[in-house]
Amino acid sequence: MAESKEEHNAPILRKIHHLEEILEKYLKLLEKIRGFQKKVTSLELSFKDEIVSPVGAYALAGNNEWRGTHYNTANDQIWADIKNMLSDYGNQVGDLNGDIANAIKRLVKMIEDIRQEIRHLRSSLW
Repeated sequence: MAESKEEHNAPILRKIHHLEEILEKYLKLLEKIRGFQKKVTSLELSFKDEIVSPVGAYALAGNNEWRGTHYNTANDQIWADIKNMLSDYGNQVGDLNGDIANAIKRLVKMIEDIRQEIRHLRSSLW
């Protein structure tokens, strides 16, 4: 006996519905991740404007009574430590931004794969 249109289409329509639910979840996740990406970028810019620039303009060993070799040595060491910390922070933020960008790239690929599968399934409907 030949398969009816409803019998043929029912499992395909269930699969399409299931994929559309997954697609909706992925799209919401993508929106959240892009929001995190904007927040990290905003915080990084804020950090540079509100921390790095003012610290760079501040005289760390500004006491006039403490000058000479000790002053220069201390000042150089403090600046080296600060630069290392800022560099570490910058590297970590760069890594985080890279991880977020990779996550977005993978998620966009997954979304496109699901959309393609839905199109394929729709084309097989009678």
